[in-house]
Amino acid sequence: MAAGQRMTRRLALLALLAASAQTAQAADAIEWRASEPRSYGYQLGDLIVRDIELQLPPGLALAADALPGPAHVNRYFDLLRIERSTPAPGHERLRLTWQVTGVRDALAFVDLPGLDLRLAGPGGEQTLAIDGRRVAVAPVAPADAEPELIDDRPPRRIDAGPARRQTLTALAALATLALGWLARRHLLPRLLPARRPFALAWRALRRQRGTDASLAAACATLHGALNASAGRVLLAEDLPDFLRQRPAFAPAQAELLRFFADSRRLLFGGQPPADAAAARAALLRLGRQLRDLERAA
Repeated sequence: MAAGQRMTRRLALLALLAASAQTAQAADAIEWRASEPRSYGYQLGDLIVRDIELQLPPGLALAADALPGPAHVNRYFDLLRIERSTPAPGHERLRLTWQVTGVRDALAFVDLPGLDLRLAGPGGEQTLAIDGRRVAVAPVAPADAEPELIDDRPPRRIDAGPARRQTLTALAALATLALGWLARRHLLPRLLPARRPFALAWRALRRQRGTDASLAAACATLHGALNASAGRVLLAEDLPDFLRQRPAFAPAQAELLRFFADSRRLLFGGQPPADAAAARAALLRLGRQLRDLERAA
């Protein structure tokens, strides 16, 4: 019984020694090398790129979560990213990108952090330590440097003359158009009544209203305005053609037909109207209507 127990212990010890020897051989078989960046000339915000190549024995590979993510590692460096590629079986290539995020007041040598990689294989996991790199970082400017103030440059003068002249010209043209329209609409009818026969006739009819002028004279005044407006002697049968040529007077068509009929009875038939005052008032209303239509035309 005792001899059997001693034999079991010896076998277990031999197995442990054999596994340790295999692990040591695997660790010895791992090769890595780094393409080192320069060790000087870094300032705040600079990037430092370090390439690491691993040569792993068969059956050994990087663990699934062996690579750390971006992180703020210490007061000097941030790990921005790790790019991994596998050019061949057992050959791993890592590109580590660091950024300088802190400096001292003067030039100083600081350690770029190393990296601990976990490797997985048949014998379990093991750690491969990648050494760091010592680099020199310096501030952008000395601590006692004072910023040099630069005098403000005088603003460049922009010649606004052409733009101002164009604006004024456009405003003047717009004002001229507006004034022209107002003058044609409201001023010219008052200043140039001679060119408007019905305006003259309306003024004459108003003057005749306060005199002993006969109703026949008032009818003759309105007939004269109609002839002047038509450019010829205008008879009752010519009225439709006149209204087609001068459609602005079409709203007074019924009153004009009545006027021609009444004036024919008065002037050629010798039949005065029963109410002379009412007939004169109707002539005044027609004269004012024709004057207004003439002005709006």
